[in-house]
Amino acid sequence: MVDNNVWRNAHIPDFDLGALPTSVNSAANTFGNSTITLHRLYGFTATVKLSARSSASGISCSFSANSLQNGSSDTSILSCKGSPGTYTVRVEGDGGYSVHNTSISVTVIAAPIQPASILSMPLLYGGIGVATLVAVLSAFLLLRRKPAEAVVAHNEAPTPAI
Repeated sequence: MVDNNVWRNAHIPDFDLGALPTSVNSAANTFGNSTITLHRLYGFTATVKLSARSSASGISCSFSANSLQNGSSDTSILSCKGSPGTYTVRVEGDGGYSVHNTSISVTVIAAPIQPASILSMPLLYGGIGVATLVAVLSAFLLLRRKPAEAVVAHNEAPTPAI
């Protein structure tokens, strides 16, 4: 049998997609990013349009550049944010006659709940209490002072002024 596959060793212009990192962790409602890189092979010059699809609802993703044109940057930042969970995001590059994809795992972690401070409220109320006490004592001491008067002994007559 004769193998008539003439394309076996031919170098057809094509492309490949890569992602770094391939695993992204982010807190809920904050963006997790991965850099999508287009590798042009054998003189590939077509524009590649990017799209992203998630394995489940609850996450949304967008690109810094939706299409990668020849002669410009061959990278785009994929930014995803959503509800807590683990998602597989499939990035597809459509180059016209050739379509390639790569996958990214995105884990969204629930934001930690901030515990109420045990000391913050008592310190606040204590500070208000101390300030009130200082104000009351200051007012009491100021009002209690007697005005300065001439001192006269009981058995002595006042000295006449000259």
